[in-house]
Amino acid sequence: MTRPLAIEDLLRIAAVSDPQIAPDGASVAYVVETLDPEGNAAHAAIWLVPFAGGEPRQLTRGGQRDREPRWSPDGKTLAFVSDRDGKRQLYVLLTAGGEPVRLSDHVTGIGSPRWSPDSSRLAFLADGAERRGEPVPIAEEDDRKRVTSIREHWHKHDGHGFFGAARKHLWVIPVAGGEAFQLTDGRFDDTAPAWSPDGREIAFSSNRSPDRDRNYGGGQLHVVDVASGAVRRLSAEHSKATNPAWSPDGSRIAYVGSEEADDAGSADTKLFAIPVAGGAPTCLTESLGRSVGQRPAGYLTPSPPVWQDDGSLVYLIGTGGATHLWRGLEQLTIGDHATYDVTATPDGRAALLIADPVAPAELFAWDGTLRQLTHHNRRLLAEVALAKPERVAVQRDGCEVEGWLLRPASATGPTPLVLSVHGGPHNYFGLTWNLDHQLYAAGGWAVLYVNPRGSGGYGEAFARAVIGDWGGGDWQDQLAALDHVIALGGIDTKRLAITGSSYGGFMTCWAITQTDRFAVGVAGACISNLVSFYGTSDIGPSWSEREFKGRPSERLAWYLERSAVMHVDYVTTPLLLYHGEDDLRCPIEQSEQMFTALRRLGKEVEFIRLPRETHGALAGSPSHRIDARRAIQRYLARYLS
Repeated sequence: MTRPLAIEDLLRIAAVSDPQIAPDGASVAYVVETLDPEGNAAHAAIWLVPFAGGEPRQLTRGGQRDREPRWSPDGKTLAFVSDRDGKRQLYVLLTAGGEPVRLSDHVTGIGSPRWSPDSSRLAFLADGAERRGEPVPIAEEDDRKRVTSIREHWHKHDGHGFFGAARKHLWVIPVAGGEAFQLTDGRFDDTAPAWSPDGREIAFSSNRSPDRDRNYGGGQLHVVDVASGAVRRLSAEHSKATNPAWSPDGSRIAYVGSEEADDAGSADTKLFAIPVAGGAPTCLTESLGRSVGQRPAGYLTPSPPVWQDDGSLVYLIGTGGATHLWRGLEQLTIGDHATYDVTATPDGRAALLIADPVAPAELFAWDGTLRQLTHHNRRLLAEVALAKPERVAVQRDGCEVEGWLLRPASATGPTPLVLSVHGGPHNYFGLTWNLDHQLYAAGGWAVLYVNPRGSGGYGEAFARAVIGDWGGGDWQDQLAALDHVIALGGIDTKRLAITGSSYGGFMTCWAITQTDRFAVGVAGACISNLVSFYGTSDIGPSWSEREFKGRPSERLAWYLERSAVMHVDYVTTPLLLYHGEDDLRCPIEQSEQMFTALRRLGKEVEFIRLPRETHGALAGSPSHRIDARRAIQRYLARYLS
């Protein structure tokens, strides 16, 4: 006998991530994150499972976060990052057994470890001085002594805070022992290091353009000589290139990117290969018309492509709600699921992270057929009854708008419905696990989630259709899908709700100023005032100028017209706002403005502030994950029951 899913079940879900196949393909290392309600913390451990199948075993233990396992090329050692001694430092662990050995002692912690081809050195990313040879800047922890001088817009980042003069740079450390040395410098952030096959150079992504302060999400492909520190740029200055992968002969580098430096409006991210000696890149996926990587309900996070023995590349492609494994221009996997990550051997064996609408992500193997390797959530899934989605599609204004409907198993008559709006707006809902949708269905409510114009996964033209029109055609797509589902029957039109976070929070606030058909709204990390968002968000100017087609001074009438806070007089729908106090992406002042405007008019509104949480507030501390969801469920139930 199964039971409905409960909010407290989120404490039992094991979050599987970061699969790393061994060089010989015999086993896969990966990370499992679990929640500790007593300590109000998340812990992460590294596990190992045979590629052929078998019982996984836990390699690291303890109340810390062990992450980013990376195999040495000789297959004998795993490097990983852990906060077991306070700051995130670099450790190595012999796979044959023994205790982890700490290598780094960086003052602010490290990340992104990468082995040299001869297994003798590790590169990593860490805060570095603007010029090599200077001391690494140390953040002043006493607020009475802290003075921050800001010269660039790019001085803060959601999830990281205000970073002042500190920039992420490449460092190298010998595995046998010795001091780490800073390899790159300057007022730039470096990411995604990858060693050349001969160990002489490291490719990386970095936005070193003179006008880098004017775009968000950019970064060009560079290589640095490990011996001299000399850096040269390979890709065009006004382009985006990340996740580099060297060809086995060292003559080319494959990467994921686009022809534009700012990815704010670009959903069609492509796979390129560029000659290391210099020259123009070749686009390898132009004919596909879909994004490399995956974006279901999140930001685009492509895995690095993997070169194969035949010269082809293995990578992921998102199409509609699904994300699958491809080699060259051939799709290798099929099914109603989303693949989140991939690593592969040159002979074609791959380890994949896959989720679907009724199962959180688990590890799979592919060697011509797809096999599930881990079942960390099997016990919980056997206990609970989950809703399966029905695909819905509507035609509007020359476009097909795709969505999915969850009907609760307990429905016995006309059912309340929650319209859920994704973030982005260039994210998209997919054939993947969504805890909150399942919780709504478990509460007896139908759930409709839609990919309106602006969503990724449907090509560049569809994604760009929302630019300069937030709250226009995208809002009409939501209404068309809602009307379509209502016409199917079984929905109580007097008990409709709308909810979403980030852009979804924008759409929730916008919706209740445009119609009174919703009985209740719940907006997370909302954008209610486009003008102040421009000046306060960590990505405000570059993002807004792309998404809204200009600065407020250039399009003030449009900025004001599409700001929900300017139309609160028309609101009759009760609204719950929730927001992380440390959110730098959509700062909490956005919810404060909406709350104040509604409250001043005597409207029904409630505001939940989550201390020390950033933009992904519902993925914060275990207590906040539970308490915020309880508050949301109570508020919805008040108007949907």
